[in-house]
Amino acid sequence: MACWYVPNGKYPTPQEAKERLEYLNKYGESPYAFTLKSNFTPKQASIYKLETWKQK
Repeated sequence: MACWYVPNGKYPTPQEAKERLEYLNKYGESPYAFTLKSNFTPKQASIYKLETWKQK
């Protein structure tokens, strides 16, 4: 199971869930995809996402 923060008013798609789970399995826990054992904040998730985009 993968968890991630979803903005208000947005509904995650099955494809997005699949991608997050694959990411979690490949790279481990991060603010992008995590388990309930983690303690990431929404702010950390938004920063991580921006940093990931900058690297591409």
